[in-house]
Amino acid sequence: MAGIALWAWRSNTAGPAEGTMTPKYSQLVIGVVASKVNLDPAIADDYVSWEILSKVMEGLVKINPETGAIEPGLAVKWTTPDNGVTWIFILRKNAVFDDGTPLKADDVVRSIERVMIIRGTYSWLVTDFIYQVKALNDTAVMIKLKKPVQDFPAMASLPVYYVVSPNYPLQNPVAGAKYGGIGPYKIESVGIDKVVLVANPKYYGGEPGTKKLVFKIYDSSEKLKEALEKGEIDVAWWGLTAGDAVELKSKGFKVISSAKTAVKLLAFHIPGSRPSHLVEVRKAVAYAIDQQDIAKILPGDYDEPLLGVIPSSYLGHTEAFKNYTGMNIQEAKALLKKAGYGEANLLRLTFIVSSTTYGSSDLKIAEEIKKSIEATGIAYVEIKDLTHDAFLGAILSGQYDMALVTLYPIYPDPTFYILLTMYSKANIELGIGYSNPQVDVQIERAMASVDYSLRASIYETIQNTYLANDVPLVPLVQFPTFAAMKGDIQGVGILPNMFLSTP
Repeated sequence: MAGIALWAWRSNTAGPAEGTMTPKYSQLVIGVVASKVNLDPAIADDYVSWEILSKVMEGLVKINPETGAIEPGLAVKWTTPDNGVTWIFILRKNAVFDDGTPLKADDVVRSIERVMIIRGTYSWLVTDFIYQVKALNDTAVMIKLKKPVQDFPAMASLPVYYVVSPNYPLQNPVAGAKYGGIGPYKIESVGIDKVVLVANPKYYGGEPGTKKLVFKIYDSSEKLKEALEKGEIDVAWWGLTAGDAVELKSKGFKVISSAKTAVKLLAFHIPGSRPSHLVEVRKAVAYAIDQQDIAKILPGDYDEPLLGVIPSSYLGHTEAFKNYTGMNIQEAKALLKKAGYGEANLLRLTFIVSSTTYGSSDLKIAEEIKKSIEATGIAYVEIKDLTHDAFLGAILSGQYDMALVTLYPIYPDPTFYILLTMYSKANIELGIGYSNPQVDVQIERAMASVDYSLRASIYETIQNTYLANDVPLVPLVQFPTFAAMKGDIQGVGILPNMFLSTP
């Protein structure tokens, strides 16, 4: 089953790395915006950390940068003898950790069990699906799922499934670890503002074209852009805004972008007794917002209105919110009055964002949403711009009504978007807390099927019926990510999961 097409649902894909020949560099310096770097896949929860981890580790499978297909990683082949419940992975015999220790099935088991024990932000991608993981012998691993998932190999390409060095402690996370795993690079140094990787001569796939990768960390998109202009870095990647991309392109820098598969959502916190618990309030907010206005905030033609949770380049996309869009203030006001709010009893909403996590444009989007809701005349919105850690803490504590969140397709498939937004076992990660047994059953039915048209139909129904009627969130826009670089840099691309491909 090697070579499963991850893009069976896509109408297009992000392009492969540029050029027909792999260029060779002694060093490539990549600039990113981040508040921290976390080199333990059991708890890593940001793209910069995942990007670095993807260079020093692998899972059982990986994404082919040329075709976008799932291909062998640390496993050379896999089978499912019972139609998607039990998966048997056969490990390659020439894979060793960077200290020369041979890979064994017990290392895979231990890595997955670490995630189950430590329970980091994205551990649900393991704990919600895996019933048992077991080494059958030194080169065979059995993973038994709780329910059938036909695309489990795609899920197994995610960072939480990376196989870590045996030096990682079983029960404790190590954010600044230098142990690594099995990948084309090994970690040379980890600092507050810089992580240095060097080519791994023991990697089974051979050494990469670039001998050293240096990730330089900045605290704002402005500083990232300036670093590229000053020649401090070769490539500006994560945190680069659309405005930065437009300006840098006008100055002669090479700019590339991914497909428009990142999405911004206004997620409501439903559990408890806050105003966002009331469906009338959630629908009122949906009526007040105009996705067209939000899409115009950034320069260029980069943002597109989104009226469902699945981007337009995937099967299963639908415009579930077509009846809401257009800033219908009168309908919004009528719903708020029905919920008991008025001039003498203003609706007060706490709205959390994190411009350090999702980009400076989030504040502009938040201000536009605030203005739209307050246009009813009977509502007040307080915006709180939080740091990355404070934002995640607020999501977990639920002390807010609305959160502006962004989904990046680390699992680039329509199922990823549906799971994160509508599946009760997963959407709590966005603080939503929406739970509908009928929706859960339908999602599980879709994941168990190999009929992609059936899956698409199920996901369309979930959006058109339950998303539109219960409004656990409001879809806003879909957009790409960017990278800019010096004009002579070749071989750099953005993969469909939005990781950076380097030569």
